[in-house]
Amino acid sequence: MSRIYKISIVLLILASSLFGARDLPIFHEWVPDSVIPRPPIYHWVLSNGLHVAFWENHTTPRVSARILILTGSAHEDKYMGSGISHYLEHVVSGGTTKFRTENEYKKIITENSLATNAYTNKDVTCYYGLGPAKAFIPLMMYLSENVQACAFDSFEINREKGVIVQEIRKGNEEPRRILYNIYSKAFYRNTPYMDPTIGYEEKFLELTRKELKEYYNSRYAPNNAILVIAGDLDTSTVKSVVDSLFGSWERKRVHKQDLAVVPLRTNPIVVEKEADVEVSQFRMGIPTTLYGDDDDNALWVLSMIFSGASTSRLDMKLVNCETPLANSIGASAYPSGDGRGQFIIRGSFDYQNRDKLLKTIWNEIDNVKTNGVKESEVQWAKVIIRKRTLMVDETVNSQTSQLMYRILNNGTPFTDGFFLLGIDEVTPEYVQEVAKKYLKRNRMTLAIVKPIGAKTPTDIQFAESKVSQKPEFTLKTLPNGLRLLMAENNSVPTLDFSIYIHGGSIYEPPEQSGLAYFTASYIGEGSKKYPTFEKLQGRQDDLNINISHIAGRHTIYIQGKFLASDFDDALELVSEILMNPTFPKSSEEKVRNNQIAQFNRAKSSWAREANILFDEKFYNEHPYSRPTIGYPDNIINLTSKAAKAYWEKIIDPSRIVLAISGPMKIEEMVRRLTKVFGKLKKTGSVLSEISIPEPRIKPDLVKLETNRSQITLKIGYDACASNNENDKWTLRAITGLLSGGGGLTGWLNEELRGIRNLVYISWASLNASRFGGDFTITTQFQQENFDSIYVIILRLIEKIKSGDFTEEELNRTTNVIAERSLLGFQRQSDLVSDASLNELYGFGYDYHKTIAEKIRSVNKEDVIRVSNKYLKNPLTVILHPPSFIKGSN
Repeated sequence: MSRIYKISIVLLILASSLFGARDLPIFHEWVPDSVIPRPPIYHWVLSNGLHVAFWENHTTPRVSARILILTGSAHEDKYMGSGISHYLEHVVSGGTTKFRTENEYKKIITENSLATNAYTNKDVTCYYGLGPAKAFIPLMMYLSENVQACAFDSFEINREKGVIVQEIRKGNEEPRRILYNIYSKAFYRNTPYMDPTIGYEEKFLELTRKELKEYYNSRYAPNNAILVIAGDLDTSTVKSVVDSLFGSWERKRVHKQDLAVVPLRTNPIVVEKEADVEVSQFRMGIPTTLYGDDDDNALWVLSMIFSGASTSRLDMKLVNCETPLANSIGASAYPSGDGRGQFIIRGSFDYQNRDKLLKTIWNEIDNVKTNGVKESEVQWAKVIIRKRTLMVDETVNSQTSQLMYRILNNGTPFTDGFFLLGIDEVTPEYVQEVAKKYLKRNRMTLAIVKPIGAKTPTDIQFAESKVSQKPEFTLKTLPNGLRLLMAENNSVPTLDFSIYIHGGSIYEPPEQSGLAYFTASYIGEGSKKYPTFEKLQGRQDDLNINISHIAGRHTIYIQGKFLASDFDDALELVSEILMNPTFPKSSEEKVRNNQIAQFNRAKSSWAREANILFDEKFYNEHPYSRPTIGYPDNIINLTSKAAKAYWEKIIDPSRIVLAISGPMKIEEMVRRLTKVFGKLKKTGSVLSEISIPEPRIKPDLVKLETNRSQITLKIGYDACASNNENDKWTLRAITGLLSGGGGLTGWLNEELRGIRNLVYISWASLNASRFGGDFTITTQFQQENFDSIYVIILRLIEKIKSGDFTEEELNRTTNVIAERSLLGFQRQSDLVSDASLNELYGFGYDYHKTIAEKIRSVNKEDVIRVSNKYLKNPLTVILHPPSFIKGSN
């Protein structure tokens, strides 16, 4: 970055802290719209040192707020390795304060339809909440009292200690957490970052109430915090509420721990650990820049060239090639806010390919160091970085997250434009220079999680900011029967599209389990105009259009997002994938192997493994009994010929709905879409008839032995189909009573986690599908607690069936669910997907507008009637360790 840009950033940071409340600096004053558009963003600092930022967003009546405490597991000094920061987060978040009890906070959260949570990492602890804009004051009150006035209730402290012990043990069996922990210990050796955030069980159990309170008082201070807000509010309201709730928070002298910088090793290190997985995962890291180094920009560009898209260098050599060595690959450059950054390459692979995989990666790194990179690659990377910077997440939650980390890392939220200016200065020579400077074999840390017993063998034009608005769809049916849903939305510079087609896994022959999924994956491998994966995917990468296509139970969908300036090019790509896929024989093995690897990854998740077994036993011979992804024994026999035949069978325009929304007039959309998709011809094909599953007539029990030390329990009952408006919303309300509207609430969590410390997580869910459904309760726990947990769950079901709850309790629950139903429609893509799917199913594209009213209409008599109708004759599925003998009768 040139010297003038550095000076600009320094002046900007200084200015942001000098502005008074009457004249808050906003984003547009610093970075012109021609560089990157944003709504107004305000930043100021209270007299006690608290940084505050506010992002106006009037798209939906929602608000998000986060308060970041600048302490994490790397800042724990004498408590290092104990996880005290994480423990404190559990105790503080929603716990009793000097002002209110924990139950009073739960009532505030429920009555105001708030979703609250918290997390801790190595550097920070964050408390956050989301809810209706009208609940802004209760949300801020909740956050302010948590971080300023925790009461350290002894019962809550002991309860959360038990919960965290469960979390530690659960984490010891999660492949991704295992991988990150062994990597961190090796990469960050002898520095505060080497220990897991959650701590080690032995050290954690030694922590006392006195130590928690002392740590809280020494770290929780306004001059060690950042408060960010985004939503449908005005600046004066935000400022007055912040001043009243946080202005008197007492400034403190906060101890700042000296964090050792990761030393540059002279020899590479490789650490491996066995776990109950089918597919190996790896993480390779190389230390790079110290904080503030200009080399970060070139490293960022290099990471994009290596693996920024499906046709990037490593993707084409390792994943999207004739003989893949990996199932997935990714590269990223992480600058450090405190210390040394990292260049990361990570992915999943078959362990037998380990040495070939590593050799290929290092050959490509050496190639860049020796031969450099092309100007075209650098320009492409710049274009993609700029486009992705523009395509920010539209949700208020994401916006508060962005603001928070910008201030944390740069002292100001106004950084996007300056970041892009630095990226623009990167040249091919600079990329080669940083590769030589940092990417050295002797500095590598490589961590691998492997199966048990495995043996080693460009220039773009940016749209201007527009007035925020909510898309309203218009329906038009083309002569060939294809339905178009279109909405003009000038709030964003991008268009989102969603195509849903009747033709999911329920329509495939049983002996070809996984064919729909196989076919949906295959359509991206080549088309008439772009006959190979490299050419078809390369065209998408050129335009930064990530078109996803996948099969579900009932449908196959094609979805994506693109800039308005790329409309015609994007339309051409979508039409090629939809109307002209060629299913090249050369891709057959790759698509098969990727699908088998996905099945194996799913089996490594305790919850997904339980789902697969549950569906098999619950639905018997019905098409719902088979996993959408299929079984490896069937997948291995799928062919390009079978995929082509299946696609030709389902691709009738009368079974397709295409929805699109973005900054374009409806009339123009109609003209362009009709010209392209009006050409799709009717086939007259008929899909097979699907029956309604037979209702269960008796209880049943299924057990499966696993290598996990914990038990997974899933209890399921019959449920109604999705078109049953009389019962569907009542069953949804029942899930709310059991597990809340989201987060760790509801009877299950109160009984199993809050009161008794028996589980880390549990939830109830409703799967109301087109031809039937199921109502399930899922949890995981230590085997010695089986009897207690099983009895409690069945007792709660009987409590619902007998009506042992008040109308007030039900009304609070349905109101929370109704309010949170809005959370699914913050992004334009959410609205587009929902509208197209509901129109396809016959509910109508604006069906989502009626959901809140229908949920709120559920009464106590409905709950009693529906629960007694469905919640009987359960199927109980138990995944257990070898030593488990309970429930054998």
